[in-house]
Amino acid sequence: MSTVERLYAPILERPSPDASTGVSDNKDDAIALHHGAAGSSVFWPMQLLPARRREAMYALYAFCREVDDIAVGEASRSLKQALLLNWRSEIAHLYAGRPRHAVPLGLNKAIHLYGLRCDDFLAIIDGIEVDLRTDIRAPRLAELDRYCECVAVAVGRLSARIC
Repeated sequence: MSTVERLYAPILERPSPDASTGVSDNKDDAIALHHGAAGSSVFWPMQLLPARRREAMYALYAFCREVDDIAVGEASRSLKQALLLNWRSEIAHLYAGRPRHAVPLGLNKAIHLYGLRCDDFLAIIDGIEVDLRTDIRAPRLAELDRYCECVAVAVGRLSARIC
């Protein structure tokens, strides 16, 4: 599978980093791929949550990993922008009650149980788009404030609603 195909493919069609062959045949594995790495700094703290909240946090983490992986991937800027546009569409489908991708399917229950706001998911995508468009190393204060709102505060608001 080429880099472009891997980036564009739904997570269920991507090769597992640990597997030498095969593709996941279980939608729950899509979320497990993201929270299963014990090396993650958020894995062990999430183990302390009650099961329902933990699953919601796993799904949120999976979403954040998905969009961040686009930003740090090897694809061209235009392909990355197209992939992020697809994620905007996935979030729209999620909030319309028609999630299509494994990660929004995992978020579906959480948005209803914990009142997760669509604007926060879109803000996270906005922050990733800032990474693609501009050099954020020495921004003006207003740009830095907006960037932090997108990449950190929105995740914090979603997390606080779940926890």
